[in-house]
Amino acid sequence: MNRRRTIWTAVLLTPVLLAAAFWLQRQAAMALPRAAGGGPAAPQPRLARAMFLGYNGLAADIYWTEAIQYFGSRHLARSRRYPRLAPLLNLSYSLDPDLLSAPEYGAFFLADRPPFAAGQPQAAVDLLRRAIRHHPNRWRLYYDLGFVYALNLHQRKQAARAFLAGSKVHPTNPVMKVLAADYFGQANQTQLAAALWSQMYRDAPNAALRANALDHLQAIRARADMQALERLLAAYHHHFGRWPRSWSALIALGALRGVPVDPQGHPYRLLPGGRVGLNPATKIAAMQAPSQ
Repeated sequence: MNRRRTIWTAVLLTPVLLAAAFWLQRQAAMALPRAAGGGPAAPQPRLARAMFLGYNGLAADIYWTEAIQYFGSRHLARSRRYPRLAPLLNLSYSLDPDLLSAPEYGAFFLADRPPFAAGQPQAAVDLLRRAIRHHPNRWRLYYDLGFVYALNLHQRKQAARAFLAGSKVHPTNPVMKVLAADYFGQANQTQLAAALWSQMYRDAPNAALRANALDHLQAIRARADMQALERLLAAYHHHFGRWPRSWSALIALGALRGVPVDPQGHPYRLLPGGRVGLNPATKIAAMQAPSQ
């Protein structure tokens, strides 16, 4: 009987306690210092800890909530300035380094251009790197960092390095190595890209992933071949004042041993203006233009 009474008492008190906790949190948030213009202020972490008497987790949650509300109100107003967003996000994370929602979601509040976000991609990078120092084995942080570099800062090499670092933690997501190889290729780091795709080809757990890795390796080789052939064609044009009409002109000069073929064994096409193309019979998905 006493046990049943205890259970029912707990059931009845739970919503009351939750409501009280919510009310206390809102009262604490209302008591926070406000910045000029009515928005939330972000004091130094030491002052915030003192204000909340060492209840750092509670303080972090409140400042994180304030950051979300601040971002939401500015976003709805189509504002192009978010001067207090980064300070609020950094403060909430400083108070509780286990509050990973602050860097993982906050980075995207910061990174994209206005009016969609704050247009502060470097602040997003700094916040994510702080989180990585505290949580070096969380692959999602490297994933977010890589895309801020790739999409917002347009730094493909840095993106590839972030994805590669994330591919080495445990546990990780297999897509991290794929992204690293892809962005190293886009950044013209072909040796690194080839090494990663080669490793994925060797270690692929199924035929589909192995075929994808092979396709990218063939694309890397074909691009390198085509660039080298176009340099030969440019040298021929510089010397003779005209473009060769067939590969036989270069073969006759000893510049080529035979008709050059792509990784699938089909001859490269000699195009007007000293350009080189793939044979129509060659099917390399990584070199096909994306559909519109």
